[in-house]
Amino acid sequence: MSRTPKLYTTQEFADLLRVSRTTVYQAIRCGRIQAFRVGLGPKAVFRIPEKEIERMQAFDAAKLVDKIVEKKIEKLRRMRRIGE
Repeated sequence: MSRTPKLYTTQEFADLLRVSRTTVYQAIRCGRIQAFRVGLGPKAVFRIPEKEIERMQAFDAAKLVDKIVEKKIEKLRRMRRIGE
């Protein structure tokens, strides 16, 4: 028996990531979040698969690590300039 993946609305997804719903819509439009439309016409709604939560959290963690590394490199560069 296969497990049906959980699908989130844009509001549920925004709440989980602690961002606004507008941010989620913008991320969908530019391709950072994978989503699909349910229904036809202008009232069709987006649904976001559960795997996107894990992917976005991993992406945020990677961005955080990059920022920490960049700050340490900049600090080392400044220290070298002072020591010269």
